[in-house]
This record gives sequence, structure tokens and C-alpha cells, in this order.
Amino acid sequence: MPKLGCSGWFILLIILAGVVSLFRSQPWTIFVAIGLVIWGIYAIFRMRDRNQKGFTNGLLDQAKLLEAWAANGSSNQSTFDLADGEKFIFQLSGIQLAEYTSSGSTYSGSNLGVSVPVFGRVRANVGGSRGSLTRNPAALQVIDTGTVAFTSERVIFTGSQQTRVWTFSKILSQTLGPNGISIAISVANKSTTSTLIQPNAALLGPGLVYGIAYDAHKEGFAEAKKTAILYAKQLRDGVANKVN
Repeated sequence: MPKLGCSGWFILLIILAGVVSLFRSQPWTIFVAIGLVIWGIYAIFRMRDRNQKGFTNGLLDQAKLLEAWAANGSSNQSTFDLADGEKFIFQLSGIQLAEYTSSGSTYSGSNLGVSVPVFGRVRANVGGSRGSLTRNPAALQVIDTGTVAFTSERVIFTGSQQTRVWTFSKILSQTLGPNGISIAISVANKSTTSTLIQPNAALLGPGLVYGIAYDAHKEGFAEAKKTAILYAKQLRDGVANKVN
């Protein structure tokens, strides 16, 4: 039996609260209330099924894109000059760039050193001190949204405010997110790890395209096509397992 989920139970509890209130004032309305509860449960399951179907269809569309690339290559064209031997792989739009940055500083107010009466003529003098600024700890934050181009030699992010170029030969580590929805990249010449994120889980993520481009760099285009087909199979298998 499908689960309601937290939001589903919350909505159901609201409906039940309304039923109790209605029944207390007008007992005969219990039949209407029961109908509302049944309708509410049906609506919740219908909404969950629609969302799940949209997600699984999105995964299948991703598999088709990867299979099409393996068969024909990308239909996108690079908007920048390629180096000798560099090959264009794919381009994604609407990708978020996230990096570890501080949200600012926290100010601790100053003490003016006010003289406070204790009893009679005796006064206690509170020593003064200056205020201070403390830098907040860095946290992963989205700093821009833009287009990411993948080639056999590099990854290029172009946003409205930020531009990043990661050359495969300088990359120290990469961490792939679930279903390739994100990829975290650390390079030798930059202390901050950058993360590319697809905000819509139903669309092709930068992590999968990164894996294909990296294999094209390390092993060649033939191996990159095998990787694309493997990713497509894993997506299809994941959908099949959810359905079954």
C-alpha cells in the first residue's frame, strides 16, 4: 500500500480536525465528513502518483538523451573556441553553482562602562570594552545559475555573475551526487570546492555528463559512449525497480 508521507498525514490531520469540529456542531453531517476524508485521501494519493510519474518519465528522458548522444553525438554546438584535439561533449542550462562561502559576520556589541549604584553611595563600575566582529562559518550556498559546457578537456560554467573553468588535468577529486544530480569538483589551483547542481531531479544532471566527459578525456570517445550507455541502463533499471 502506498505511504501518505509527512505532508499527506499533515493534510489528513487537518481534514480530521475539521470533521470532529463539524460533527460536534451538526451530528448529521458525519456522512458528509466521511466523504471529505475519503476524497482527501484519494487526492493525496493522486498527487503523489502524478509526481512520481513525472519523476520516472524524467529519468527515462535522461536515458534517451544519453543513448542519443552515444549514437549520434551532441546536437549542441560550442559557443567558444576549442583547443587542438579538444572535443565538445554536451551543454546544460539552468545549472546552479554552489560554493562554501560565509554568510557574513556576527557583531558583539560594546560595553560602555556604566557606573551602577549598589547601595547607599557605593557604586560598582562596569568596565568598558569594544565590540567585535566574528566571521560566520562557511556553508555551501548557491551563488549563481547558468550554463555548463563539457568538453574532453574541461568544464566551463557561465552565469550572470560568475564564471568558472575546471581543467581535467588539474582536478584533484570529484564527488558524484545521487542520479548524477550534482558534481563537486576540487582543483589544485583553488582552495574552495565547487558544486554544480541540477535543481530539477527529473532533468539530466551535470554529474552524469561530467562522468562521460571525464572518460572522453582519460579513455577516449569510444569509452565515453560506453559510459553514456551504462548510465542510461542504470536509469532505466532504476525506473523498472520503482515500478515493480
